[in-house]
Amino acid sequence: IYFNLQRKIIEPLHSILAARDQRSLLRKRLAVHGLPSLSLCLNVPGYPKSNALVNAFFRYCLGDLQYYLNSHQVLINVQDAVQQTDEAGDFFLAAFSPGTHSVGDTKQICEDFEEHHPFGRFIDVDLTDIQGLPVSSGKTKKCFYCGQKPAIECRRDNRHDLNELRAFMFSGMRKFCLRQREEDICRKISSMALRSILYEVSVTPKPGLVDRINNGSHTDMNFLTFIDSTAA
Repeated sequence: IYFNLQRKIIEPLHSILAARDQRSLLRKRLAVHGLPSLSLCLNVPGYPKSNALVNAFFRYCLGDLQYYLNSHQVLINVQDAVQQTDEAGDFFLAAFSPGTHSVGDTKQICEDFEEHHPFGRFIDVDLTDIQGLPVSSGKTKKCFYCGQKPAIECRRDNRHDLNELRAFMFSGMRKFCLRQREEDICRKISSMALRSILYEVSVTPKPGLVDRINNGSHTDMNFLTFIDSTAA
């Protein structure tokens, strides 16, 4: 019994704690250079903390976060960023420039991102200041499963079955990834259609047809009407 317990609980827990210690060390290295840092991870209950589905969900969330931060003029140092999957799960860490915002303002921007993301309760965006200290809003997050009690209370009191928690989370992630994939395919098809229209009308000469320098036999269309149609 003891060895089974060690294999199923103690060893994974030790590995998770070691991975978190390594993440803390990475943050401290950025602080040595006087740089605030921003990290992204997921609140995955149980073990393992990552799989193919979780990793795909994480990558979509990271792209959404980077887009959101750019729109608020918070610049991430992507070139020197750390993106990895360890025993504690999927992880992204980078120094950032808050631009015209304070670090506290940037924390609020990140919290707004979590709040407005359809599965923001699965996401943790954490900030450290130039001293390497955590930047906290002091707010308590609700449990992503029941949405009633603070997450820390549900975790402490084991209010929810672990397998149910994971099934609930993975179901949400699966739906989100499917929707993102559908949107990616729609954007690709739209791009291909647009490119096809522009390529076709740009071929010159095309006797009797619209091209870049004449209307051919058409009196109701020209090169610019094709340009207009691509913008419709």
